[in-house]
Amino acid sequence: MSTSIARDIQRLAGLDEPSTTLLRSFDLEWRCGSRFIKTLLLAGYNPPIVGTALTEALPRYRRMCQLGIADYERLKFVLGHLYRRSSRSTSAPAPS
Repeated sequence: MSTSIARDIQRLAGLDEPSTTLLRSFDLEWRCGSRFIKTLLLAGYNPPIVGTALTEALPRYRRMCQLGIADYERLKFVLGHLYRRSSRSTSAPAPS
């Protein structure tokens, strides 16, 4: 039996339950975005940094949904926030 991408991300990044619930909503709309986040974690990006970035971005994503912000803008916000948080730290995996 396979687990959902949201549960995998929760486990890998150490997300709390409220953030995981928001991540499930994001996953329903943007499966490709969830896959990308999971791939970052599996590639070796720092899980606490990714988890913190998601915990910060997902509540705003929900507000953007409620305000009727365009789909693409919401996706760009979440992935952009993840990028900014990751690039400010040394969370990138070491080159092979």
